[in-house]
This record gives sequence, structure tokens and C-alpha cells, in this order.
Amino acid sequence: MKKLLPGILATLLCLGCFTACDQLDSLKSKLPDFLQFGKTESTEDSKKDEDSTPAPAAHPHEKALKDAKDFINSQIQDIELNTRKSYEVPNAFSYIGEDDVYEAVWTVSVEEGVTVEEGEESDTIVISELEEDLPYVLTCTITDPQGCHNIKLEYDATALKALNVVPTFITEKPAENTPYKLYVYQSTLAKDLYFNGYDKAATYYFGTTENHEEAVDIYVEYIEGSDNFNVTFTYEGVKKYIGVRLSDDKAHDNIVATEQPVSSFFWNENLQTICTHLDVNKKGEASDYYLGNYSTNDTISVSMTSYAGGAGNNVGGLVTMFDKAQSTPEDKIKFEKEKISIPTSFLGAATQELPTAGSDYSDVAISWAVKGEHENVSITDNVLTVTAPSKETTAVITATLTCGTAEGTVEVELTLKPALVLPEDGSTMSIPDALALGATFEKDYITTQKYYVSGTITGFYHSSSNPTSGFTYGNVYIKDADGNEILIYGLYSEDGKTRYDAMEVKPVEGDFIKVLAPLTSYNGTAQFKNGWLMEHVVGDNNNQGDNNNPGGNTGNEGNTGNEGNTGNENQNPPVGGTTVNYDLAISANVGEQNKVHEATLDSTISVTLSNSVWHTEGKIRVYANTGYIVLNSKTAISSIVLAMQNKANDKPDSTIIISWSNDGENWTNESSHLISGNTTYTATSNGYKYVKIQNSGQQVKIDTMAITFVAA
Repeated sequence: MKKLLPGILATLLCLGCFTACDQLDSLKSKLPDFLQFGKTESTEDSKKDEDSTPAPAAHPHEKALKDAKDFINSQIQDIELNTRKSYEVPNAFSYIGEDDVYEAVWTVSVEEGVTVEEGEESDTIVISELEEDLPYVLTCTITDPQGCHNIKLEYDATALKALNVVPTFITEKPAENTPYKLYVYQSTLAKDLYFNGYDKAATYYFGTTENHEEAVDIYVEYIEGSDNFNVTFTYEGVKKYIGVRLSDDKAHDNIVATEQPVSSFFWNENLQTICTHLDVNKKGEASDYYLGNYSTNDTISVSMTSYAGGAGNNVGGLVTMFDKAQSTPEDKIKFEKEKISIPTSFLGAATQELPTAGSDYSDVAISWAVKGEHENVSITDNVLTVTAPSKETTAVITATLTCGTAEGTVEVELTLKPALVLPEDGSTMSIPDALALGATFEKDYITTQKYYVSGTITGFYHSSSNPTSGFTYGNVYIKDADGNEILIYGLYSEDGKTRYDAMEVKPVEGDFIKVLAPLTSYNGTAQFKNGWLMEHVVGDNNNQGDNNNPGGNTGNEGNTGNEGNTGNENQNPPVGGTTVNYDLAISANVGEQNKVHEATLDSTISVTLSNSVWHTEGKIRVYANTGYIVLNSKTAISSIVLAMQNKANDKPDSTIIISWSNDGENWTNESSHLISGNTTYTATSNGYKYVKIQNSGQQVKIDTMAITFVAA
């Protein structure tokens, strides 16, 4: 869990110190309000008067307690409270740069089965192995530093009964007429994941469950005259075949579930699992695929077999379920050998605690030793100690697992790299030096030091799932006088408090900037992250409008109440030799109300223009079944790109319907697109001036819209 003290809320503004319980300065405007997710709350020191007498000014600690409550709620909403596994909860709250600490004390309403284990930076809710489900109330009491005021939050939770079975991978070709489970162990999250039958509309991944009882049964059917076989399951009465297929846009290799087989499987002796094949993949090559996952994903997808064994790549496959009570010592050893997972790459000196017992079978003991002799590696009391080597080298450590008279060993190869020699904090770094240094970083490594780097902005980086994200976060490429280029991933004001999209004066292409930022790398390429803008010189060729939006154009915002947000008229640089007036109005209808619903169009939506494309940023939600928004332009629209999210978790996917009009009444050219998770969709207008975006399913959140106009 991330460190909570100090600076636990990087997005909160700093407050002045709270020094006494009787301080009465109102801090009402110092911090933003947040969505609240707690079930119930009670404040012991503040009650509303029932008469009409104006309430006295709020005590400053009340505001801080509310912020602490919002923080705790924001953390709890990401925790699964109905679980059989122990979990961590934050135990304190503080403001950036402040010494005051608001303690969070956790209690549970039951005496046995669930306990609270206090920790330094977080507490652990410990779930024992239970024979039956155990409902309980989890209570958090937050108290101010002087102990004068507190607030309580309560959450309903259930400790689930223990599963007395464990998954065991098959070690030879699967048999027909035998039920299996499709399983992968998510090593990063320490989760057992089973395919639950939900194929997520056959896009990139399959849905999962941690409960094998909720997983579908998997069967194989051998193809006559072949060692290959089809893999099938039945979901909601429909038999489906698992396979791999190149997406229609040829950008993804997708796991799919179809009513007819699209690819057969074979037994991969090297990986000891089932694999499938694609003749032409997204790279235009033939490749074999295993079923598994990677990084922190809790889904099941396909990956090329060449990726197996890489950091964070988890190979899945078919398993049978063994009853723990009936498992032999040999069964336990075999299972726990597959579950051993420790870091294998070390940069400089490090220590790593090693597991001493099985994760599912506590009676499996694990001891560790260094294989051979190695000057940079030692193990004492199951703690691995690595000293920094002078050059990159490898070492092997051995885990010995014992259960009764049964024994097994696992060898783990370690990669040891020399310690980084980093420039001093606050020093200036050239782009070539940054590129060279960042290329040596481990995955996700980021320096604690910050460096000055400068150059001229050459363009913006947008993520594949959000075609305008660079204009929100300030993801800019900069180039030095010699043509060396590097990415600044995220740009903030000089004090680090204002994100790029909220800056009054935004650097744009052609401007010179000097940034202070830590160095990191992405896929082996160096980049600076979350830079603070220390110097900004407007380029000679930039014609910046009042809001200084990317592209040097003015995109004024307006809000006309129930009519939604209106982008006022903007005079822009010539397009196709003519100055074009791009005027875009956004309105929304919800149900039959024919007016803007307060939660549909956020009043903070910003509209910016760059290279004849409108980009919107803000909260736009198209509500289930009847919700729609209408965009109207004085200039003909060429196309619209939507980056969207299906906001109904674990529910059927949504369908967005796009239609066009020249008068706002007669609609034509209707097209639809299925929304599953995060997706991007491009619709072509053919010169219409109105576009309607309608939802025929679950609630959809539109993150961004990029609207291209027809040049005059």
C-alpha cells in the first residue's frame, strides 16, 4: 500500500495548521468536495438546529474530518469487503506539508473470525478460515489531532467461508468428457482467478471470479484424426468455443468465445499448458498463444508464447480442483511449487523477505539457500540480501519445500544489476543524457531526484484509448537544438498544483519550456513524468488566444443552465485558405425531460481547438436506454472520435448509436457501436452539422470527443 504519511492526498490543497479546538476561521473554500461513498456516518460534535436560527460557522476541524471521511471512502470503494482474504485499510489522514495527523481507528462488530491487526502505515482486517459466511460491520472512527472531535463511518461486510479446494494444473493432454476450470494465478495481485463464462462481448479479455464454484466448466473435444482439440463451455444455455482472432481493425489479438470454433488448441509440452494458434496476428506474423494475464489485470486474455516467463506475465490453463482434506503431501508440494513468486530482478543493493510456508497449505515449510557461492547474494533467516555488483550478473537461489516426508525444490534465477549513479537532485540534464540513463532503468523505476530539462515543444502524446489525453495532462514532446527528443508525461504549474488543462497560459507546439521533473522510463524508453513548468517562452509563430489552448486558438466556455455548455464563436487560423468560424453547441436530453440533467453535462467541460479538431474534456454521462446528447455546429462536421467507458460494472455492455442531421429534426446515417470497458469509436459524418449520441444500454461515460470539421 502506498505511503499515507505525509502527503496522503496529492490532489488536496494545503491548509493552514490546525492548532487548537477553538479555532474558528472558516476554511470552506480551501478544498474541493468529493463524491461520498460511505453507508452511514455520525458526527458527535455538530448537530443542526431545528429552528431557523442561522447555524454558527463550522469548526475548522469539521471540514478536515469531512475531507478525511471522503479520503477513507475513496479508499474503501476500491476494496472488496465481501471476501475470504485479509485486506488493508488506511489508518491515518494528513494534508500535504502539514504536521497534523487525523487517526483512523478500525473496529469490527464480531468477536471471532475477523480481527484488526494494527500496522505502521495501514491496518489489516484479518479474515480467519471460516466454515460459514460471517456478516459484520466494519467501523472507522476518525479523530482530530487534539482528540476533541471525531466522525464515524460504517460499512457492511461479509467474511466468506473458506474454500476447501485448491486448483491443480493438469500436466498432460486434457481428456474428453472431463470438467476442468480455466484458471490463472495473478501473481502481482496474489489472486486465484477462474473464468466465469462472461466473455466481455468477445473483445480483449474474459471475466473472472475468485470463487471456483462460480466458474464455468470447461471441456475439450478432440478433432478427428488430430492431436488438436476445441475448448468449449456453456454459458446461459449457449455452447461456445474459446479461441483467438485478429480484431477487425487488425490492432489486437483477441480472445473470443464464439458459437463456432475459430481456432483449435494443442498441448504445449514446454509451457505445460494448452495453447492456440493464429496464422496472421496484429504484427502480420504467425504465432502461438497461451491463456493468462499480465501486469495487474484481473481478467484472462491471450498472450504470445514468446512472452511467457516475462516479468508480470502469468500463464494460465486448465485445472482440476483438489479437496484440501484429501490432498496428499505430494499434492501439496506440487501445488505450492507452482505458487512460489518472488522478485527476480534487483537494481543495486536490496533485501527481500522470502516466504517460509505455503500460501494455501500452511503445513508446507519452505527454506531457502543460495545455489553455489555468490559474492553478491546471501540468505539469513529467510531474508535475501543483495549487494550491488560492479557489473550485471546472475545468481540462483533454491527453495526447498517439505511436508511430512514429501519434499520438492524450486530454483529461481536472479538478475543483479549495478547501482545507478544518478545526478544530484536539482541538476540540469541534457536530453541525450536522460535518454541514455533512462534506458538502464528497471520497469516502473522512477527517480526520487528531480532534474531540469528544457527544449521546444514538438507535439502532444495521446493514449490509444483517449485521442485527446495529451491536451488534458500536458503530455508533450520536447526537442533540443540538436534534434534530440524526449517525452514529458504530464505538465503542471511551477508549484505543482495546477494541471495542464487548468493552466491560464498553456505551452503549445513551438514554445520553449524548462521543466523540473523526475526521470522514469516506459517500455525501455526514457521520459520525464509530471514535470513542473519552471520557464515558458512563447514561440515566434504561435498566435495564442485568451485561453491559450493547444493550437493557439481560443475556445471560450459557457454555461446556459439547462441548455448545457456552449462553446462561443471562435475565429481561427486559416484552414484550406479560408478563415472558418467553428461554433459548437453541446446540449443534452435525459429521458423525456427535454432538458439538461445536472449530472449529464459538467459545467467545467472545456473545449479546445487544434488543427481543425474540437476536443472536449469533462464529465459527460449518457444515461441508460434513453439518454442522449446533441452537438450542433455552424460548420459541417467531417467525423467524430469518442473515447468512452461502460460505467455499469459486471453488467451487460452498452450500445452507443450515432446519427446525423442538417436541421436537428430529421436524423439519418444511423450507426451503432458496442461499448465494453474502455473503447474508442470513430463515426463519419459526410458533412452534416448535427450529431446525436444516444445510449441503448447501460450508462456510458464519454471521456473525450474529438470532432473534425470539413475545411471550407
